[in-house]
Amino acid sequence: MQYAESLITSKVDTLESVMASVLDSLDVSEEKDNEQYYQQFAATYLELWFEDYFVEPKIGKRSGDDYTVSEFLKLTDHWIKNSDKIHKGVRKAYMSSCKDGLLKAIGAKPDMAEDLIWEYSSYYEKHKLKHSKKKNRN
Repeated sequence: MQYAESLITSKVDTLESVMASVLDSLDVSEEKDNEQYYQQFAATYLELWFEDYFVEPKIGKRSGDDYTVSEFLKLTDHWIKNSDKIHKGVRKAYMSSCKDGLLKAIGAKPDMAEDLIWEYSSYYEKHKLKHSKKKNRN
């Protein structure tokens, strides 16, 4: 089991680097007027995504575990190889949050921008995670 733990740690570290690379490569000019919010949303969203998927899950052989070792390694490999999908996921969550009023909420309370970004990105991450786990179970 030590080998599996070492492999998991290595994969998670690699994925963390991939996500950092995605964040560094975001084209914030896509959102000329709101690039600071897009960058902040992306950073928060990726942090939540990483924590929910790759830090918090229980990995093992018991029925109460979120993933078996092989399922978890397959999941990390998928995201390591598909950084373009990570970028698209961030962009989609940001656009959805804007449609649901993120920028309007920030405009009404600019001093609360950080809290609002956390709230919206958390909502979209939890929604995506719930949907993804259902999809993976089927």
